[in-house]
Amino acid sequence: MQWASAISEQISLDDAIAECAASIKAELGDAPDLAVAFVSPHHQSEYERVVYVMGEVLGARHNFGCSGGGVIGNGLEVEQRPGLSITAATLPDVEIKGLRLQEQQLPDLDAGPDKWEEL
Repeated sequence: MQWASAISEQISLDDAIAECAASIKAELGDAPDLAVAFVSPHHQSEYERVVYVMGEVLGARHNFGCSGGGVIGNGLEVEQRPGLSITAATLPDVEIKGLRLQEQQLPDLDAGPDKWEEL
């Protein structure tokens, strides 16, 4: 098992993903099994593209992403400006199953653990 992370402050989403991917590829060598992007609101108009572009550029088998007011990667934090970080891993003998949840599907934040487990 090997992990790597990278962060970019590029204004262009494509440039930010390319910068992170180059760093991760240099560290991991092989295409990762898993890649998770954390994206600042500055890229909000392109959120739907993140996992697709990341998949094409990085070549991970499983790509996930989420937004955040600030993003952290490679020991650095970016807040109040464009930021994108990717954390990736090679995970031999690990089975990954993805699912997508929309905000309207989530239980109330005060719901008990049983509601979250059921979801």
